[in-house]
Amino acid sequence: MNTKTLGLLAALACAGGIPFIPSTTHAQGPGGYPPPPWVSGSGAPILSGSGGPPPPPWVSGSGAPILSGSGGPPPPPWVSGSGAPIVSGSGGPPPPPRVSGPGAPVLSGSGGLPCVSGTGSFESLTIRVAFTATSGTTTTATGILQATDLNGTDSGSLAIRTAGLSAGTYTVSAVTDTGTAAETLGAFDVKVPGTSGAGGPAHPQDIKTSTQFGGPRGIPFPAGLDPFSIASLAISDSNANVLFTADLTAVLNGALYARTPIVSGTSVTATGAAQIHAFAKAGIVAGALVVNASGLPDSTTYTYAINGTDIATVTTGSAGSLKLVATEQPAGGTLPDTVDLFTVTSVTVHDDSGNVILSASF
Repeated sequence: MNTKTLGLLAALACAGGIPFIPSTTHAQGPGGYPPPPWVSGSGAPILSGSGGPPPPPWVSGSGAPILSGSGGPPPPPWVSGSGAPIVSGSGGPPPPPRVSGPGAPVLSGSGGLPCVSGTGSFESLTIRVAFTATSGTTTTATGILQATDLNGTDSGSLAIRTAGLSAGTYTVSAVTDTGTAAETLGAFDVKVPGTSGAGGPAHPQDIKTSTQFGGPRGIPFPAGLDPFSIASLAISDSNANVLFTADLTAVLNGALYARTPIVSGTSVTATGAAQIHAFAKAGIVAGALVVNASGLPDSTTYTYAINGTDIATVTTGSAGSLKLVATEQPAGGTLPDTVDLFTVTSVTVHDDSGNVILSASF
């Protein structure tokens, strides 16, 4: 299983255990009926313009969500100055899991994913896709990749927006980390508005498209495609000329949440869970790997390893409990610089003889 998953508010909720209950009210229109529920960044309904769809969310330099006039991609999972994730608009990722009760993550809202039981696993990943134009033109492309894994069942979506492309049909393809051949995700059309009228021809940057692959309303992903495994993307014209490429092997802007139960070693009967919370902005990653377990020998020192490499020691408490918190921070953490939380696939705890006490896989 790949270790790439999302949950923009997971770190806050899991750290504090504070329930988040969305509240929605409706303003009354002149006729007594509520306006369409266009939702702002705070979750409060607003009515845009003369009743049309709301302006898409945009992200300011400070990371605070604001609403732009028109156009632009959906908001990425930015992290505010204090390190707290914020999400704006209704176009963002699905509500992230958070801890409730005995520690099982649940999803807010009435239309979210099913709750994850104490023995289940959940992973969520959001990546803001940075496309690079191969020809150096003024055309642009942006994207948001979202992927979830609920108890081993993967799903996801890819939203792509372009500006400045000429009329024609364009194809989006992907290469996964398990293959070398590109796999076609689908195609979209660009239609240039007419040039008649007093306004003259449209400016190239005003010609925009928005296409979604996967998800309940998008172009279906190819059968068997795991959205977590997408390593690169490309957009080509009708002559098979590649216009844009994107490398997803290193997350520059995104968020990850993962939770999985631990597997007890043969010499003990341990129970618990391991979690990853990670956020990336401009290539800088912050977050933590957290392991909570019980049923271990008390006051015993073990070594923990990530992806098979020993990192440091951890000691159980007087009641046989273990709490491991390994952090990655821009200004220094307890994890070495060689560890990227977005690429963690396993964590193990072993004794001096190499016997595995507990493990978890993401």
